[in-house]
Amino acid sequence: MRQILKDRLLVERVKVEKTSILDIVEDESGPVRGTVLLKGSQVSEINVNDGVIFNELDAQTINLDGKNFFILREYDIIGII
Repeated sequence: MRQILKDRLLVERVKVEKTSILDIVEDESGPVRGTVLLKGSQVSEINVNDGVIFNELDAQTINLDGKNFFILREYDIIGII
């Protein structure tokens, strides 16, 4: 069983198809979308399976079982979608 500590989140990146001008446009320097897989005990406003927006530069990237994931603090999340 995997567990993450304190105010941290384990997030998997979600690829977004750009279909309209109203969608959030992802580029190399802008915010990215992800899904929360694990949350620490001190995370209060975000739940597992929530869609989130964050800046990739604020995250630590890790590789688990051949897949890349992000570790972020709760305050690094820009929004819940």
